[in-house]
Amino acid sequence: MSDHKRRIVYIEDEPDSAALIERILTAFGYDIIVAYTGHDGIKAAIEYQPELVLVDLDLPDISGFEVAMHLREVGDLQRIPIIAITSQDSDEYRGMARVAEISSYITKPVSVELLTRKIEQYIGTEDLLVDINVDADKEFYARETVQHLINKIRDLESSNEQLRANNRELVEQLVNNLRKAEATNRELLRLDHVKDDFIQRIAHEVRTPLTVVMGYFNLLFNDPDIQALCQNQREINNYMQFMQDGLERMRILVEEIVMISRLGTGKVEVAITPIPPTDLLEAAIRPFSAALEQRQIELNLYYDNLPTYIHGDADLLRLALINVIGNAIKYTPDEGEVSISLTQVRDNLLRIMIKDTGIGIDPDEQQRIFETFYSAENISLHSTSKTNFQGGGLGLGLTIAKAVIELHSGHIYVESEGCDNERMPGSTFYIELPIDPQTQANRQNLYQSFNQ
Repeated sequence: MSDHKRRIVYIEDEPDSAALIERILTAFGYDIIVAYTGHDGIKAAIEYQPELVLVDLDLPDISGFEVAMHLREVGDLQRIPIIAITSQDSDEYRGMARVAEISSYITKPVSVELLTRKIEQYIGTEDLLVDINVDADKEFYARETVQHLINKIRDLESSNEQLRANNRELVEQLVNNLRKAEATNRELLRLDHVKDDFIQRIAHEVRTPLTVVMGYFNLLFNDPDIQALCQNQREINNYMQFMQDGLERMRILVEEIVMISRLGTGKVEVAITPIPPTDLLEAAIRPFSAALEQRQIELNLYYDNLPTYIHGDADLLRLALINVIGNAIKYTPDEGEVSISLTQVRDNLLRIMIKDTGIGIDPDEQQRIFETFYSAENISLHSTSKTNFQGGGLGLGLTIAKAVIELHSGHIYVESEGCDNERMPGSTFYIELPIDPQTQANRQNLYQSFNQ
């Protein structure tokens, strides 16, 4: 492919982000033209005739949507692929991107693998196929019951003259209550949007610098001179590992906050595929191998009468299991045990049992531990590690697990004799998943459960 065929115009107002992406894509053999405003990006596209345009949607002069719509009106650029790179991950932004005929949509922090795969998919083509998914809007207004009461009262008024005055008062009261209920409902919806917008802004403000830091750290860490230095000096290798762990911890925290927001608003995307149960469990256990070895916690696995596959979203179910298993490890002391068993019960149900030899859970907390931001830990023992004994966390892990499991028509609950730091009675979490769930039917119930 010629140099011209690999030319890309990248429009980004953040110099650090622009420099990072330019450096990465240049290493992959692309000729990158960087513009820092929307108007300059349009001029660069007209002048250099690239094969693809990357554009940030939030620009200082005009939006990335306006840039895309303008390019769609330029003769030679009407069918050029346009990929949005943005920190905004909302249905409103995705919907506007579709209207602007943007070809694809990538959220920050940017995965180099995803970015290069998308570029290779579109560059050099005139395929305007848009692969941006948008959930349908949902309405939650129900007026029929109140209207039925009003009509009933009017019937009583006509049949009993004596009650007319009182009924008129009652009608007015009901109408006022209806107006107040509608106003309250509007305010709740407004606050819900404010909350979602706030979380999206938090994600935007954190993801952008996090992308830059993670990108430059990976470039630094993979530099041959740094690799040689790490091999020769253990202290420097430890410093690099601590930084890598800290960045990954920050990335996970951001993703937890975004995930709980999307689960709460019913906007999470679910991709149902057949999953071997043992593969699902092994993927969920893998992140804890170092912590289990370091803390000398014995992990026991048991399988019995398993189905060949269960149907669900592999990434979401793995995330749910990681949170429950991580919780068991966190509240089990060093040299303890965690046992996990998978069993098919009845015809269409997979039961996952996660048992630990930890401090246990008081009966009055066994329901609250699944509530958002609730944590049964002693805050004085809080640490930044999620795998240390009684370590820290935002209190979102079990909430996310419960939401994902219920999204798959499943059920999660816990049994424990109580909390005792000396006797260590332990806890047992039970997860029951239908082998073939109907997740689409549970989105409305999931949204309502988060907003009760």
